[in-house]
Amino acid sequence: MWNLFQWQSLKTRITLYCLGIFLVGLWSLAFYASGMLRGDMQRLLGDQQFSTVSFMVAQVNQDLEDRLQVLEKVASKISPTLLADPAALQAFLSDRLLLQDSFNGGVIAYSLEGTAIAEIPLAAGRVGANHRERDYLVSALEHDKAMVGQTVISAAPAMTFFAIAAPVHDERGKVIGAIAGVTNLEIPSFLTKITNHTYGQTGNYFLMASRYRMIVATSDQERLMEVLPAAGISPWIDRFVQGFNGSVVTVNPHGHEVLVSVKQIPLAGWYASVTLASDEAFEPIRAMQLRMLLATVLLTLLAGGATWWMLRRQLSPMLAAVNTLASLSDPTQPVQRLAITRNDEIGDLIGGFNHLLDTLSQREEQVRQLAFYDPLTQLPNRRLLNDRLSQAMAATRRSDCHGALMFLDLDNFKPLNDVHGHAVGDLLLMETAARLRQCVREIDTVSRFGGDEFVVMLSDLSTDTATATAEALGIAEKIHTALAASYLLPLPLPSKALPAGALQEVKVVEHHCTASIGVIVFSSLDASQDEILKSADAAMYQAKDAGRNTIQFFTAPV
Repeated sequence: MWNLFQWQSLKTRITLYCLGIFLVGLWSLAFYASGMLRGDMQRLLGDQQFSTVSFMVAQVNQDLEDRLQVLEKVASKISPTLLADPAALQAFLSDRLLLQDSFNGGVIAYSLEGTAIAEIPLAAGRVGANHRERDYLVSALEHDKAMVGQTVISAAPAMTFFAIAAPVHDERGKVIGAIAGVTNLEIPSFLTKITNHTYGQTGNYFLMASRYRMIVATSDQERLMEVLPAAGISPWIDRFVQGFNGSVVTVNPHGHEVLVSVKQIPLAGWYASVTLASDEAFEPIRAMQLRMLLATVLLTLLAGGATWWMLRRQLSPMLAAVNTLASLSDPTQPVQRLAITRNDEIGDLIGGFNHLLDTLSQREEQVRQLAFYDPLTQLPNRRLLNDRLSQAMAATRRSDCHGALMFLDLDNFKPLNDVHGHAVGDLLLMETAARLRQCVREIDTVSRFGGDEFVVMLSDLSTDTATATAEALGIAEKIHTALAASYLLPLPLPSKALPAGALQEVKVVEHHCTASIGVIVFSSLDASQDEILKSADAAMYQAKDAGRNTIQFFTAPV
């Protein structure tokens, strides 16, 4: 049993030490308890605030319904004859003191066309104006339904108000007009008594018109008629406007975190809210959270110091290995194996990493070959050709020298494959690659483009176009001659085994294979890389069309 606890084992040392550290980890429980307590208090305070705002909404609804009933009662006493006599109607409205007490912005009587024909007070100057498009008149005149209208910002007279309208009927019940009571939100009104007290020390009551995102009544008079942020700026305000009911902790438009409770007032298209600064809301748990925070910070420092000391002592070989590994990230430095100084898990880790370095070095070279070179001919593939063509084009811009691109296609390759198989065809491709290398300079690039197609890129030709063309032609003719020479290709041997000591007879097939070569000479003024490749390819097809085994320089179609 004792052998299970090998004191030289890093696992044993760290495991036993961490058991002691995790005892100190009880500090996390303190944070958890603190968070839970805040959450519980938030729910409790939110419920209390929501009850308050619900009471506030009920009171606002009752006041609106009372005023709606007053208007309906007055409307029921207006006859068609009275509605047709503006002077008599004006006197009738003036005698209704309850109307004046209920609507601080006055009362207006409308004809069926939505034109104001009488009002109190008369000095308001609204007689003769047509308000037919306003929602409260649309509801009363067209739908025969009393309604609390949306908040309106009026230019003449200049004020922010909402109106309540009720239809006026004749003796047969047909709508013949309407009467509307106006509440000016910029002066004291029946809403003022609801919002004339603060909530706690820092909290306030608010009534917001959802349509205009405007505060229409509040206990914080400095924010009266304040326009809330536009849609998309404050997600929670957007939710309030869209009909949210409940309590949340959020940041108000002035950047203060508050606990806010919201309830909608559908009758008026408003919502009411009660806010309380989170500092005041969560003050009862602040002192306890502070003590818990100080205790957990102290325990954290102790645990952190002890852990740091232990890890520094136990893992110092690994830290030395890390420093060595960091130096390996410098591409100018050679890859070095790490020294193994301890016979434990860290030593095993470093040994495994050394083996990984060796494996990665081998695989890196393999990947590089697969990524940039053709596995059969060991020539650059398309990817590396594109990179070198890009470099060559950049070089022509710097030096004004020309470059050339040759597209080659073997003319008699398929018959060899058909008769003798792909293995012999591969031998031909490898021999072709070897001959192409011998025909070009070290600065030039020979690439296998695919199948029996090869591309030769010439760099650093003359700055004179005619001279550069002549140089390219010379190399193309050299290639043409080299590829036209006969090929002696060994045939694959039969699979049966030979007797011991018997000489192996190798059969050779002689094959003649020419090439069609398309050439384009380019400079810094020429087209893009893709267009140069396409032009060389087109020139190769021109060579094939000309009877094969020829060299053609690219000529643009007429």
